[in-house]
Amino acid sequence: MLLSTLAAASVALGLDRSPELKECEPRRKVVRSSAPEYPGRAQRRIGPEGRVLLAISLDLGGAVVGVEILESEPSGFFDRAAIESVSSWQFEKGTEPCWQDYAISFVLEP
Repeated sequence: MLLSTLAAASVALGLDRSPELKECEPRRKVVRSSAPEYPGRAQRRIGPEGRVLLAISLDLGGAVVGVEILESEPSGFFDRAAIESVSSWQFEKGTEPCWQDYAISFVLEP
């Protein structure tokens, strides 16, 4: 159930990772990013912290063209915020389209 929900979230945002892509070698650095919004429902239900591991598909110019959830803890609470944030990021240019993993931590400071 959870996997289908995550897949549906990725599809709804139009950000599927292509299975034909190779892993980025070397890893590309983020050149422009925005911090994800901390979901209010997560704070009320599970506390102040969480982590989402993403597979991010990049085109030649470094634009994000796909995002897939690889892991999330706690499951399902931070996924949408992570996908929405990363989808607008810009990475270094490359020689070919590729994908790389990226972890986002959600922490509320007192």
